[in-house]
Amino acid sequence: MACLARSRALALGSLIPALACYSTPDSPSQGTADNDSTPSTGPSDGGTPSDASNVTAPESGATDPADSSASMTVGSSGFGSEGGTPADDSSTTLADSSSTTPPDTDDPSDDSSSTGPAGCDPLDDTCGDGLLCDGTTCIPTPAGTVAVPGGAFMMGCNEDTDDACGADELPYHEVTLSSFAIDQTEVTRGAWQDCVEADACDAAPAYDTAGNACNFFDWDYPAACMNWAQAAQFCSWRGGALPTEAQWEKAARGTDERIYPWGDAAATCDLANSSECGDPYQTVEVGSKPAGGSPYGALDMSGNVFEWVADWYSASYYEGSPDEDPSGPDDGTRRLIRSSGPNYGAARSSWRGVDFEVPTPASSHVNVGLRCAYAPG
Repeated sequence: MACLARSRALALGSLIPALACYSTPDSPSQGTADNDSTPSTGPSDGGTPSDASNVTAPESGATDPADSSASMTVGSSGFGSEGGTPADDSSTTLADSSSTTPPDTDDPSDDSSSTGPAGCDPLDDTCGDGLLCDGTTCIPTPAGTVAVPGGAFMMGCNEDTDDACGADELPYHEVTLSSFAIDQTEVTRGAWQDCVEADACDAAPAYDTAGNACNFFDWDYPAACMNWAQAAQFCSWRGGALPTEAQWEKAARGTDERIYPWGDAAATCDLANSSECGDPYQTVEVGSKPAGGSPYGALDMSGNVFEWVADWYSASYYEGSPDEDPSGPDDGTRRLIRSSGPNYGAARSSWRGVDFEVPTPASSHVNVGLRCAYAPG
């Protein structure tokens, strides 16, 4: 099935962004929209938030997120839900996707081929490049995603090599994850619009809950201005889920204990879109900083937009978190975001993003987007 057509002209601020086809989405509405708002800008150190306390947000209609824990559609490749299960955060009403199926070519799990030996171990994945273990055999990853093999990595901040560790990034500890796939790029406007047109996602509000105008750019720019439950709903519609914090961090840094996705060297504008690179509220097309890719080929994991992940936040979670497939605390008051935005400095892969302007799951921000994860099997 072809990608949904979007030839009509779109009013600014009327949509939430995203990726329509994992291959090459059409770009029906080119050109750059002028952002006529002047949001507060934050510091550029990637660790201290801007103060938005003096901004009065227009009524956005966002309330607490709803339960989006319904079972997810599994494609023919065997990929299904991954990450934490969306919890009942409260009462935000989401578009009902129970009777909606995304277009076949837009479903990243639509890949019927499988290959590799039987009897593989998803916690010690030796399937090879582009293949993941589903517990019985090696299968290819969905289109538009990268494979993150199962196995151990070091999570958190290493005080011996990184002098910017936050208290909530400690202790540095080993975590073992089952194999999974993750979107290579942040979800784009085009993909989110496909979900809106399928009556499975909500369109963007005029303003985020911090008071910033949700003016967006081209179809290949990252989606933003959704709250946590809306982000989880999108990933469910795609046949996946928001990644857990541990999944996101492994996808960003790999297994060699690097500080940033590209290594230990300080960020430059060739590696990440952050506050040092121009307009502090100007995102760029997803995937436009390939030199800053992670060891697995995931892009924009240190800038462009922050990204919702599945977990509740606890500053002390690492002190007693499970060693295998951790999924975060059972409850909390805020959901985590990872990466960084154009109004912050480039993010270290261990930075937990807790100080940014989304204090509750019902919060939204023009610089907070998402990517999805997918489990084999």
